[in-house]
Amino acid sequence: MNHCDFCMRARPNENSAISKHKKLPVIDADDAKTTESICKHQKDSQIKSLLAHIDKTPIKCPISECGQLIGITSIMRHFLRDHRTRIPVNFLECYDGERICLSFNESVLSHGETVSFGVLAYGGNKSDVSTRPGQSGLSLVNFMLPDNYSELINHMAVTVLGCKLSLANLFSEDSYISRTKSANSPFEDVVAIWLAAAETTKKVHCTVTAFNVSCSRSVLMEIQNLKLTNRKQIFEGKTDLLILTRGDMNNLSNNQQNSIELEVSILGIKSAPCEGS
Repeated sequence: MNHCDFCMRARPNENSAISKHKKLPVIDADDAKTTESICKHQKDSQIKSLLAHIDKTPIKCPISECGQLIGITSIMRHFLRDHRTRIPVNFLECYDGERICLSFNESVLSHGETVSFGVLAYGGNKSDVSTRPGQSGLSLVNFMLPDNYSELINHMAVTVLGCKLSLANLFSEDSYISRTKSANSPFEDVVAIWLAAAETTKKVHCTVTAFNVSCSRSVLMEIQNLKLTNRKQIFEGKTDLLILTRGDMNNLSNNQQNSIELEVSILGIKSAPCEGS
């Protein structure tokens, strides 16, 4: 075998995997930009499609003392403008996993009246602006914000709501006992606590904890739709609320000597990857 024969036999077959691998196209910077642009276009289209299904009809402010009819994209503006002086509520900016502390005095709550313990401007992952709810397609953007709050255009208004009531007219006694882990009469006063926001394209979960130095009550819940105003819609068959019994409230408030402390944390939402990536 001469040198030429060796060279001929050592040459790889054109149909071999090695040959195919060598023929793969090299993606240059322009191709990468094009792929990124296509991916972004797909995401934008998906977001528009999801947001198109959100009901745009106005809603009533969930605070019983207010009850004003507000546009679905004006909820943040309503809380910033109308609840800073008249029927004031705490307003706090928050991001994934942050622990927000609030408090309330149970003794001043009126029976059957829904109140807000605080409004949270939720912004997703603090270090990633693409996760802002209005930008990621989780919720609609906010319109007509006060000038000094324009940076909250893509945040989502989440209100922490509470109501003192008797559950006797909503649940059977057996259901009441199983939900509250209490054998007390269902006619006693309890406080129900839940979170609500405008309709979203994905479920958003949070934890709510009532606590003091010696005890606590906590629940993982889904943030509810603000359009649900009927109490049976809000409470019946749902576990998305924290129910504090009279015994709970006495323990947490040191027999009504102190306010009841709340800790709220909104959990992160993972964004879906680009189709085909």
